[in-house]
Amino acid sequence: MKKYLWGIITGILIASTIVALAEESFFKGKVVFLLKDNTSLLSEPNASAKTITKLLKGTPMVVVDTEKEWVKIAITGFLPKSVLSGDYNRLKGDPLQASMIVLDDQASADQVLTQIRAGGDFAKIAKEKSLDKVTAARGGDLGSFYPGDFAPAIENAILKLKPGQVSEVVSLNGRFHIFKRIK
Repeated sequence: MKKYLWGIITGILIASTIVALAEESFFKGKVVFLLKDNTSLLSEPNASAKTITKLLKGTPMVVVDTEKEWVKIAITGFLPKSVLSGDYNRLKGDPLQASMIVLDDQASADQVLTQIRAGGDFAKIAKEKSLDKVTAARGGDLGSFYPGDFAPAIENAILKLKPGQVSEVVSLNGRFHIFKRIK
């Protein structure tokens, strides 16, 4: 009886091993190739996800991860270095640079704007009068930024200016701002 039972268990193990070997396994680091031409590379693991691009039959890829019926892949191939960047912001174009002065009331803002337009040094005035202590310490400098980094009202005020130009007084959230576009 033991031999009979042992034989059944061994048969089950062999059968399940054959079934497991018949299915292709995907593991991290495995190189795989696309079987079907014009297949969509999706942004996430579901059929309704956004298509990133279409891939050609035979495209070599490396398995990064697996998840139920989906395989996350990395495409292998070659591109010239000149068309790549590790900085996502470069997709947005060249960086912008501007400075700002923030004041409590319209009268103070008008007075500061008159001072600047009369030849006053924007950075020096920002250090002395701006309520935004972080940028005031840097002469009003907001640093480099890309479209979409600031609230639309601030960005629109800056984008209307040419480098070197100073804005009119802009009222935002109960404060009064003066911007100078650097680049």
